[in-house]
Formats: sequence, C-alpha cells, structure tokens
Amino acid sequence: MDRVGRHHRLTRSFATLLIALAIAGCGGTAAASPVPAPSSPAPDTSTIVASSAPSVGRPSASNPASAAATADIVGSWTRVQTCQEELAAFQQAGLASSEAYQWVTSNWVANASPRTSGFCDGAAAPTKHTHFFTADGTFGSRDANGQQVDDGDYTITAPGVLTFPTHASDFHYSGPTSVRYSIVGIELMFDVQVPPGCAKDPACADAYGWALSAFFKGKAWTRS
Repeated sequence: MDRVGRHHRLTRSFATLLIALAIAGCGGTAAASPVPAPSSPAPDTSTIVASSAPSVGRPSASNPASAAATADIVGSWTRVQTCQEELAAFQQAGLASSEAYQWVTSNWVANASPRTSGFCDGAAAPTKHTHFFTADGTFGSRDANGQQVDDGDYTITAPGVLTFPTHASDFHYSGPTSVRYSIVGIELMFDVQVPPGCAKDPACADAYGWALSAFFKGKAWTRS
C-alpha cells in the first residue's frame, strides 16, 4: 500500500568487585609481625554487592536500546487488515475529516482523488501487513509482498507503552507519539493514545494520523 505524506517511508564486574573485597579483607598480611594481631571481623560485603550488582532484564526508559533489547515485542507481527477498520479508528479519534484522505484513502484507493467523504470507496481488498521491532530499537513495516514500506525507531517509555521519536520529529511534533500494546501468547494488540485536542494542532494530527494508520484497532497481530 502506498501513501501520501509519510506513513510508508523508506527511511541499537561483578566478579572484579568480589576479588577486590577479598583482597581488602586479607589486608596483604604475608609480611606481618609473627606476633598475631588482634583479629577483626571481616567486612560485611552484602550491602556493597547488592548495590553494585547490575540489573539484568529490566528495560530502562532512559536507555532505549536496553529497553528494546529486553522487550517482548521484539520480532515480526502480521495481520490482515481492511480500509474500513482503519477509517473507523480515525472517526473514533475525531481525525477523519482532517486526516482520513491522506492516511486512509491514499493507502487503500489507487489513483485516489481528494475527497471529504467516502474515504474507503474503491478501496483494495483486505490485505496482509507486517510490523517488525528489533532489539536495537528499530521499527519498520512490510506490505503484503514483503517490501519494506516504513521505517524509524521506537522506545519503551513504560511497561506496555511505545513511542516513535523519529516519526514525531518528521512531523515537527514536540510531544510523544504514544501507543499502548499488550501481548497474550502469540497475539499483539495496539491502542493509539491520541491526546485531547489533537485535531486542532496540525503537527499532532499528522503525527497521530501516522500512528493510527500504522496501529489502528482491528484484528490481533500474530507473531510471524
């Protein structure tokens, strides 16, 4: 599916510490006086170890690569989707009148002429689409023929919340493009978090127009 604008655009020691503590505890006393020195209790290293040990497997909102690397969303996800499902998402978000021609009609209707209604008139049949998320924070999409049609990056800002910094920047939008997601088994669902009043801000409307066109509600995405 092609688009007008931007949607489908061709366009990351712990052992050393223990050894050091052990040496410190021994104190290097091999050359000490034969008179035994009063023994002192070994230092309690439990607190030091606990505070120095690295955290494993916990995504950090301040480190996109770390968050992406441990995310359950990493991989490819595919579903069959329709123009009517996409249009319904724009209508529900209040963005149909301003954004549906650019983001819906242009994706689904060949040689579409500008319009203010009937956005899915002449739309293509239901079509397979795929999104992929890599461990280094790359996001992309492929059409039914396997051709890559969108690319960018993503971050995980909270458990189950994605943002797409490059896409937001492309639309000169200063806010985040927030998309919630949930995974049950091999199925993935998205929920685009369109902010109140977005339709009145052209940059917000464009950024979230892209987000809705990519992640609109419909059938579940399946790990592929």
